[in-house]
Amino acid sequence: LSRGGRFAPFESGWEGELMNSRINTTLCIWNETVGSITHSMTGEKLPGCATEFGARFADGSPMRDHYPEQDWPLLVTSYKSHIMSSSSIGAERLRMIHPENPISINRKDAERAGVVHGQGVRLITPGGQVEGIALVRDGIVEGAIAIEHGYGHTELGARAHELNGEPLPSNPRLGAGVNQNLLGLMDPTRTDVKNVWLDWTSGAAVRQGLPARIEAI
Repeated sequence: LSRGGRFAPFESGWEGELMNSRINTTLCIWNETVGSITHSMTGEKLPGCATEFGARFADGSPMRDHYPEQDWPLLVTSYKSHIMSSSSIGAERLRMIHPENPISINRKDAERAGVVHGQGVRLITPGGQVEGIALVRDGIVEGAIAIEHGYGHTELGARAHELNGEPLPSNPRLGAGVNQNLLGLMDPTRTDVKNVWLDWTSGAAVRQGLPARIEAI
């Protein structure tokens, strides 16, 4: 790998439809701690093994019951940059390589929305909206919108401040790009106490799979 990678004919890694290097034994995964917990809001028992749950709100109702696909046809996700981290926007040499993050969209989704590569777009969720530049590509699954993490800062020198009447150094270029945090939404099933949408199992704020639509600007 240190010499640029390992190369072999594609077919050499397969036996028919099966990979050459594969685990032929059964793998059992069970987490007793998780499997013995009752969900505090719905009363359901949490499974101790790998299980898929569709996107849902605090009362257990599916997200699509509240935000149907015909109104919100896209799902927003984020990914970590191979260049920029959450706090490295101040590094000028990194900004010279990659000054801002575009909004990635599948080619077919872009065609349906009337969006062309390099065009300004507005991405809207039930909780907010951001504006950015469209990156139309085939390397993202249809129906998804991807936003690179580490951009769209409002602080870290992006906004001007004063201390004792003296201006502190600032640079508006540090705020370039899109911040996905501005797209988070409230849980519509929490009518007693207002709260953001939290992951049904972990309790973390939901940042992946946000229902959205996009439009050209």
